[in-house]
Amino acid sequence: MLRQLSRENARRVMPPLYKPDPSRWSDTGLHAAWLGHSTVFLKIDGIKLITDPVFSEKVGIEIGPLTVGIKRLVAAALHGHQLPAPDVILLSHAHMDHLDRPSLRSLYSPETTVITATKTSDLIRTSRFGAVHELNWGEQVEVSGLKIRAFEVNHWGARVRTDTYRGYNGYLIESPR
Repeated sequence: MLRQLSRENARRVMPPLYKPDPSRWSDTGLHAAWLGHSTVFLKIDGIKLITDPVFSEKVGIEIGPLTVGIKRLVAAALHGHQLPAPDVILLSHAHMDHLDRPSLRSLYSPETTVITATKTSDLIRTSRFGAVHELNWGEQVEVSGLKIRAFEVNHWGARVRTDTYRGYNGYLIESPR
C-alpha cells in the first residue's frame, strides 16, 4: 500500500484541455461546463449552480495540511476562486470525491444555498453559507425561482465504511421556462 501511495504521489496531474469562461455566458438560457469528475458549473437563466465541487488535486482524509487519498488524473478546469459565486451548490452524497471539504471552503458565501443529501450537513460548515437544505428522495426546495427535487439513484452515500446511514441523491432542476 505504501508503494502504491508513493507511486501515486509521484504521478503528474495533467492540465485540462479546455478552460471555460462563465463570465461570457448570458443571463438567459442554459449554459454548462464540465470542470472535471463530478463537477459541473451551470447557469440557468442567470442562476448559477455547481454540482459536487471538487477542485483539489487529491481527495481523501485530511491530516492537517496533507490529504491521504486518490489523486486526480486531470486538473480541474477551473477552481472556486475563478468562478462567480454560485447561487446553489448541489451535493449528491458524502463520498470524498463528491463532497470535498477544501473545495467547499473556496465557495463559502452568505449568498449561496447548499442542497445536500439527507444526513450529510454535519460534514459542512453550515454557518458559512446562506442556507443548507438536506433533501430525501421525493423532497424538493425552491431556490432563486428554481425547483430542485431529489430522487433515488443506484448508489450509496457513506463517506467512510461505518456511516452507511447517509443519504444519496440525484437532482431534477426545473426553471420557470
